[in-house]
Amino acid sequence: MGSGIGYYYARSILDSENFSWLKLGMVYPFPSELVRKFSNNVNKMLVVEELRPYVENSLKCVRIEVLGKEKLELDEIGEFTPDKIREAFAKLGLAEKAETRPELDLPARPPVLCPGCPHRAFYYALNAASQFVSCDPRKCTGCDVCEYVCSSEKEKTFNPTKSRIRAIRLNTLSNLAVACRTCKDAPCVVACPKDALRLSLENRTIAVDSKKCDGCGWCIAACEYGAVTMHPDTGKAIICDTCNGAPECVQWCPEGALSFKGKANDKVVTGDIGCYTLGFLPPLETVQTCLCMGAGISQAAGLSHAGIKEKIFAVIGDSTFFHAGMPGLLNIVYNKSNVCVIILDNHVVAMTGHQPTPGSGKNLLGEAAKAVRLEDVARGLGIEKIETVDPYDLRKTTAVVREMTNYIGPSVIIAERPCPLRIEKGPIREILKDCNKCGLCVEAFGCPAIFLSSDRAEIDPTLCYGCGVCEQVCPLEAIRRKE
Repeated sequence: MGSGIGYYYARSILDSENFSWLKLGMVYPFPSELVRKFSNNVNKMLVVEELRPYVENSLKCVRIEVLGKEKLELDEIGEFTPDKIREAFAKLGLAEKAETRPELDLPARPPVLCPGCPHRAFYYALNAASQFVSCDPRKCTGCDVCEYVCSSEKEKTFNPTKSRIRAIRLNTLSNLAVACRTCKDAPCVVACPKDALRLSLENRTIAVDSKKCDGCGWCIAACEYGAVTMHPDTGKAIICDTCNGAPECVQWCPEGALSFKGKANDKVVTGDIGCYTLGFLPPLETVQTCLCMGAGISQAAGLSHAGIKEKIFAVIGDSTFFHAGMPGLLNIVYNKSNVCVIILDNHVVAMTGHQPTPGSGKNLLGEAAKAVRLEDVARGLGIEKIETVDPYDLRKTTAVVREMTNYIGPSVIIAERPCPLRIEKGPIREILKDCNKCGLCVEAFGCPAIFLSSDRAEIDPTLCYGCGVCEQVCPLEAIRRKE
């Protein structure tokens, strides 16, 4: 006797003709009379059920003797597998032991967001709200090209001492280029006694007011990375400003050691249940919590009132929002929480089989239904600051994230783009010879259709969905539509 998957495992293992079977579709309220009638026609009762022994305990309450978890030595924690059930039956002599299978040394295959998934594009933009020039010491040769490029771009001269990026030698075999990492609490800004340094709200970089800076050097001492230097002529502090989001040093690095990466660890992002939960995995690593449907918004509200002062982001899908997210949104409005709720709207319940949502315009029977607009729901619940973006537009999406970061109070971003599995593929992309194998498209963006070969990145045409986001990610413009 059993319920759920355990019952079917038992039927697949035991000889059905030698046993009587009773499957409980509904276990509460417990069908005592049905079970008692069944037990009168058998010699012994064997119960197979996952987790807590509810059916087993209910049988004992009506004085029916059973063989349950204790006799079968089945745990109350974890899910059943056919091998676990077979092993339990073998201990009672009801089945043969499961064959010992050799361990296979297979490469790890973690779950990933599909190629072309708009969630990946949004997470990349969320991280890109704070970007810095990163250097891979495995590739850096200490050639100093980055210093010459920077000084040429900023000072119109080839003078490494006027560069905003520094090439340093770690040891006899390793080199590293260092630029401002726009730290979350920015010790250089705090250390400046003249308030000459500030965090720019426009591009999240450290800006120096040359009129206030007196060259005291406290900011240099405060920077643990050595990214702040003094201009040899003016005696003022100079710091990387990322060339307005397109750092020249990255484009000219001959070894592809430099990349313009976003930061995932400088903001609090609560998550929810859906495909987008995979945003907690590398390389995005954006989502930091996952509990149950609708909990992400409430967690963000709780963290806000528990003392976190900066903006907190709560990510939730459109179907999950309709199902369990609206009470949480009302809560942050009512309690004035400094939370930005991000609704990833792909017009469908993607994770469980592409069922329709209240916003899709169809019901479960495929009949036409009123399409409920997420913006109307958010506004009706009291949200005043609402922005709708296409996550495939990285520049616009990043700008909106930065705007919401600086906005005080409850707000909503609706990232609207259909699930790619429901639409036709776009034009396939290809990698040009200009690629210097910086790895940004693989190590930061993480599209499964892109991989690194011996000399450059490559795109698998069988996996590419033609979204074109990788074109925007590449700093060298080395990705284009395939002719």
